Amino acid sequence: INRKLNSVENDIIDRYEEMVKNKIKVTPESLRTYNNIENDRKPKGTTTLIGFAKNYKETCGKNYKTTRHYGTTINVLEEYSRSKRIRLNFNDIDMSFYNGFVKFLQGKNLRINTIGGHIKNLKVFLRQSYSQKIHDNRIFEHKDFRVLEEDVDSIYLTKEELGKMFRLDLSDNKTLEQTRDAFILGAFTGLRFSDIQNLRPENIGVD
Repeated sequence: INRKLNSVENDIIDRYEEMVKNKIKVTPESLRTYNNIENDRKPKGTTTLIGFAKNYKETCGKNYKTTRHYGTTINVLEEYSRSKRIRLNFNDIDMSFYNGFVKFLQGKNLRINTIGGHIKNLKVFLRQSYSQKIHDNRIFEHKDFRVLEEDVDSIYLTKEELGKMFRLDLSDNKTLEQTRDAFILGAFTGLRFSDIQNLRPENIGVD
């Protein structure tokens, strides 16, 4: 619902800016009924960066995880667009936009690699729309229009370490034994702890 409301808000802002640009008096009634004939001739979903990105997300055929990440990037692009009260046209995407967008994401206290993920998706949108001849802006190839990333220390247990934990005799402490078993189950299945709490014997075929 919130994404739909954000989309409606962006459409209203776009319509308002077009009316002002075309020197049309803005009233509640004129805002509701205004149609930009030139824009109506263009394929829907391809006139702006966000419009293309939404259409690409739905039609690219990528897996759920990838399209979900695309959706997250689209959401932050819409948030940035609203905060700056601008329409993200392809030819407006330059290094000034890149620096402003990165600063905006940093202001949300996102991790460097998360910011890098949004830039990576943005480059996908720009490259795909360029390949479809929707625009001729090749800023995504600029050496400074780069995906930010940093090395992270991933802390994990090996299968051997998990095996030692599983074989540990904790029969004298039922609570600790159950906690260990839940941890092992989560490690091998990827279930969240809240999901593990709701598991019942019938869910896994155990009497």
